[in-house]
Amino acid sequence: MKQLTLPITFSQNNPRWKNSPLGTKGTIGMYGCLMTDAAMILNYYGFQETPLTLNEKLTRNGGYMSGNLFVWGAVPKLFSGIKYSGQWSNDAALTKEQMDQIRGAIDRGYPLFIQIDTVPATSAFDEHWVLGIGYEGDDILVQDPWDGATKRITSWGVLPQKLIYAWCWYEGKPAKRDVAEGCLIPNTPEWRIKYEQIVASATKWAETLKLFEITDNPNTTPPDKIKSIIGGYKSRETDLNNKLNDKQKQLDIATTEVENRKEQVSRLEKEVLDKEKYYKSLVDALNKQIKNGAESLPLAQARIGVLEKELDEASKAKGRALLEAQENKSQLEACQKGMLTPSLPLIINLTLQYIGQAVRVKK
Repeated sequence: MKQLTLPITFSQNNPRWKNSPLGTKGTIGMYGCLMTDAAMILNYYGFQETPLTLNEKLTRNGGYMSGNLFVWGAVPKLFSGIKYSGQWSNDAALTKEQMDQIRGAIDRGYPLFIQIDTVPATSAFDEHWVLGIGYEGDDILVQDPWDGATKRITSWGVLPQKLIYAWCWYEGKPAKRDVAEGCLIPNTPEWRIKYEQIVASATKWAETLKLFEITDNPNTTPPDKIKSIIGGYKSRETDLNNKLNDKQKQLDIATTEVENRKEQVSRLEKEVLDKEKYYKSLVDALNKQIKNGAESLPLAQARIGVLEKELDEASKAKGRALLEAQENKSQLEACQKGMLTPSLPLIINLTLQYIGQAVRVKK
């Protein structure tokens, strides 16, 4: 059995980068299998990259087209000593010569990009790129970037000749291995974790320097320059802290003033509420008087009608009394002039009627 030893392996679904954008479309976790394979190959050739750092470099340097389609020629431009082999493919079952070509690349020390159909039982092509690192007969040993596991290609349940659709590789010079260990770093789970921690720390350091616009390339920037720039940031931080303290004092004063204003507003609100209650009581009293007046108005109007009727009757009685008095007066005057010779009782009776009518008229 022939097998190449990778110094480190990656999974595209590592929580550190699975949700990061792949180029400008999708995420590394969903579509980053090919780029993750490339990160493992670059480490095999001595470059310290993770899927996160490689993705960033490819994104900024034309490593993708149409958002996230891998550009094979971008890697040789970014990493010295790397050469692209070109790509081979076959829609039919692979021939013996093609299988020999795959085994030959592994024999020369080149890990291969291998395109497979991950669900061969369906008619749809479920594309996935794995990394060929060894073989035993026709069975290819692959590193699966989906979960970071080493597998046999026959584990998908189909002959390799029918599962493989395309293949290619990057040629380069494998990194010098430690004679005692047989690889760049001891290929153990503990050392792999340590290596990832070191790479992650370096990545965070580089990202921090870029974030603060100190340098775009920490590897080529003199440490003294970085220290000087950081010293300037520290001095600026001190100035900003002093300004912040002054602003905090002003804020405290303003806060106290706001509290005083709130108290004043509270008092004014109470006065307004008291006045509203007072005015409401006046309005209620007025409405009550209006209501009472409206209820007594019909009684007053009825009383006025009765009085008007009585006054009319009195006026008519007065007219009749005046007529009778005038007639009696005329008869009395005639008697006084001798025009009539009434009897004494008649004279007395007329005189009394006249006097009574005169009195009623005056009333």
